[in-house]
Amino acid sequence: MILKQLSIILSALFLGYALTMAFHVPVPANVLGFIVLFAALCFGVIKPHQVDRVSDFIIQYLAVFFVAPAVGIMQY
Repeated sequence: MILKQLSIILSALFLGYALTMAFHVPVPANVLGFIVLFAALCFGVIKPHQVDRVSDFIIQYLAVFFVAPAVGIMQY
């Protein structure tokens, strides 16, 4: 179940990368992937219960994802 939810989120991310490379959009690929996932949730293609456990985990540990960039900025 968790792998299915993770694959849905990662598929949206990779679709964002594919769209960025195919159409040379001046938007970062991860932002475009987030927009794709948001649109799929809004239009009902993906139901919220299909990604709730993995998204809760990602939000719970979101601060950890900012540690490396923050240290890099402080070193710069």
